[in-house]
Amino acid sequence: MATELAACVVAEGVSLDSMTGRVTAFNMLDVVFAHAFPAMLPKLFVITLYETEGEPARFHERVSLSDLTGKVLVTSSSEIVATLHPHRSINALWGTRFDSAGKYLIKVERAEKVDGPWVQLARRTLFVVGEGHPLAGRTTEAEAEPRQPKTPATIAE
Repeated sequence: MATELAACVVAEGVSLDSMTGRVTAFNMLDVVFAHAFPAMLPKLFVITLYETEGEPARFHERVSLSDLTGKVLVTSSSEIVATLHPHRSINALWGTRFDSAGKYLIKVERAEKVDGPWVQLARRTLFVVGEGHPLAGRTTEAEAEPRQPKTPATIAE
């Protein structure tokens, strides 16, 4: 193959600069913190970068997210028409529902035809954790009780 996968990034957001064509990925993900289950991740982006040596290729790319049993939760596919310069692909996986904490797999696959056969190019692991973010802290029952409003201080005080 003359066109090879060079990088794969998983992020919660992506921005494409219309003037320069540069891609910015933000909130890169390897762990999702959920307070309760089922949990919903509204958007997840998988950005792939292909580089070409020799003759450019044309093929189909499929990105899927599955649980450890192999059940596919969401998938996205596109046709890649590579050129002599690096080619980026941005796949959006919308509304992913996680029924439980655990390990989930993101696969990037390639096929010459839309109906396969598919060859795996990359695999990323996404961990879903059933606790809040460790930096958020925990709220105690005393903190959760309503507080009495304080009288605003005046300048003279």
